[in-house]
Order: sequence, then structure tokens, then C-alpha cells
Amino acid sequence: MGYEGALLIVDQKSWEKLTADIVNRPFISQPARETDRFLLGNAYELDLDSQGRFVFPLQLREYANLGKKVIFVGMGNRVELWAAEKWQIQVKYLKDNISRISQKLEETGGK
Repeated sequence: MGYEGALLIVDQKSWEKLTADIVNRPFISQPARETDRFLLGNAYELDLDSQGRFVFPLQLREYANLGKKVIFVGMGNRVELWAAEKWQIQVKYLKDNISRISQKLEETGGK
């Protein structure tokens, strides 16, 4: 599961880096524990068939409200999979708020 109702698709190497970063956070922090549970507790390793295809587990498809139309969004070290309707809402939100989001990112030093 990813944030904002998307699904995250990562390769093994990226997953190992992500989980290494996660497990190195102090587990005494409740937000860190909850984020760990969300990301790690809902992760699945998917097997590819002979043609390189995979099927998402029902729990993930339901979480993302996937229908017949989906959008794959390349994000560098990961791909986000969105229900087409949710992606359009996200695009509008970003267009309407990108200046504020960028300013906040600058204020927090990119974190």
C-alpha cells in the first residue's frame, strides 16, 4: 500500500533500501511504528508468470479501488499505481497546491 490510496511497486533492491531506512528509525516513536505497520505490514512479494505479468492481491486492489482504468506513474525508484479517477483528483490537487507544497518542502529542508 502507498499513500493517498495508490499502490507502490518497487524492485527488490529498492525495497531493501526502503526497509533499511525504515528499520533504522527509532521504534520508540509512535508515528514511526505506525508508518512501519502501514508500509511493511501491507507489503506483498509478487511472482511473475512466464510472460512477466503479476496479479495484485485482492486486499491491495480494494485499498486502491482499482477498476478497469489504472494509471502507472514512474517515480524514480518506484512506480505508483492509481485508480484513474483518484489520479485525476491527485493531479488537480497538485496543480492547485504545488506552490504551497514546494514552499513547505523548502522550509523542512526537503524532508
